[in-house]
Amino acid sequence: CPDFKWDLNCARLCQNCEKPCDKFTGKCQQCKSGFQIPEKSCTISCKHNQFGKDCRGNCLKKCGQDCVERINGDCPSHSAGLLIGIIIAVIFVIVGIFIFITVQRKRTQLAKPNENTVNSEMSE
Repeated sequence: CPDFKWDLNCARLCQNCEKPCDKFTGKCQQCKSGFQIPEKSCTISCKHNQFGKDCRGNCLKKCGQDCVERINGDCPSHSAGLLIGIIIAVIFVIVGIFIFITVQRKRTQLAKPNENTVNSEMSE
């Protein structure tokens, strides 16, 4: 069998092994980061809150929550939440400006007829 393949007809893969696996059993010497159980060809990825070599990394210690991937233990980015907050704030500012302009226009329109009425009463 070529490297990283095993079984009678070389039909099974062991691509998550750090080095080529046993051609007959599929057993790995060691798994790549993010995978576990060398005896099962490293086909099982790290579980919840685990990452790295032999899944010994602890996402809770590193990130304070689960990792977004199992190889390096990358932590979730909080930039998406910040972006949503900024967008909502901008929308509120725009709506506030629109309401302010609308109220000012109505006040101006209401004030004009009163001025005309006052002017016509004074000329009489």
